[in-house]
Amino acid sequence: PQSPGLTSYTTSPSKPADLTEEDRLKARALRAVVQDDGPELERVLETATIEEVGKWENKAGTNLLALAEERGSSQAYSVLAKAMGLVREVKRDVFEERETVWVFVQGDVQPRRA
Repeated sequence: PQSPGLTSYTTSPSKPADLTEEDRLKARALRAVVQDDGPELERVLETATIEEVGKWENKAGTNLLALAEERGSSQAYSVLAKAMGLVREVKRDVFEERETVWVFVQGDVQPRRA
């Protein structure tokens, strides 16, 4: 029995049973970003397309990549950036022992010997 004039509100917009598969994946992804859980986020990305994941936002309207950056979630950011094609692994150069190597430092005009 409620008192007159009082309204009951729920904190969740829908019951867990009413959530779609995409809503469940979105919740898992958001949780993984907040907890900086790279392996869990990779499992979500195996199921959902990167186009879908790129559109997912939290209640504040922040997408997963921005949320990872805000929270300092380096593992989650790395997983998302790789999946979105923002970063790629650079091929390593191979050097022989005693080989002369010159390094160009940003802001310097001349290279330095390594």
